[in-house]
Amino acid sequence: MKFYKKRTTIQKEKNKDKIHYKILIGLLIIGVLYYLFFEPNLIGNDSRYTYYIFLTPITIGIVVLLLYRKDFLIYKLNSCKNLKNKIFILFFYGLQGILFSYLLFGQIAKISWDKLNESIAEKNPEEVLICEITRFWTSKSSNQIEFQFENKFEKFNVSYSTIKEYLNKNPKDYYLKIDAKKGIWNYYLVYKWEIIKRLQ
Repeated sequence: MKFYKKRTTIQKEKNKDKIHYKILIGLLIIGVLYYLFFEPNLIGNDSRYTYYIFLTPITIGIVVLLLYRKDFLIYKLNSCKNLKNKIFILFFYGLQGILFSYLLFGQIAKISWDKLNESIAEKNPEEVLICEITRFWTSKSSNQIEFQFENKFEKFNVSYSTIKEYLNKNPKDYYLKIDAKKGIWNYYLVYKWEIIKRLQ
C-alpha cells in the first residue's frame, strides 16, 4: 500500500512538472517577445522601482509558490537522509522558485508598471535632454552607447551599423540629444535620440 501511494505521488508530481515546464516555456517566450518588440525605451533610476516593482513581486511570488509546493518539498526533504542532499534540494528548488516567480509575478509587475508609466508620460510635455557620452561599445553579443544621465550611467542598445563609425572616435567629442517625456518617479520615456558632434 505504501509503495502504491509513493508511486501515485511520484506520477502526480511528474504530471505537475510537465505542466510547470510548459508554463515556464510560455512565460520565457512572453518575456523575450516583450523585450524585443514591446518594452518601452526608458532612462532614469529610482530605488522605489527596485523595491516595489522588482523585489516585492518576486518575494510575494516565492511565498505563493512555497505554499503551493509545500507538501512536495516536505516529501522531498523527508525522502533524503543526507544533510548535503537536503541542502542541495533547498538550493535547487529555491533557484527554480526565484526564476518562476520572476517570470510570472515579476513580469506582470514590470509590464503593468511600464504601461502605467507610458500612459502618464504621454500626458507630460516633451523635454530635450543633453547627455555626456562615456563610451561606444561593441561585442559579439551587444552594441551599446553608454552615457550619463542625472549623474548615473545609462546605455542604449543599438545595431552595429549605427555605432560602427564611432568606434574609433573619442566619445568626448560627441553628446546625446534625447527627446523624452517624464513618467513615474524619475523615469523618462524616450521617443528619439541622436548623436551630435560637438563644435570645435
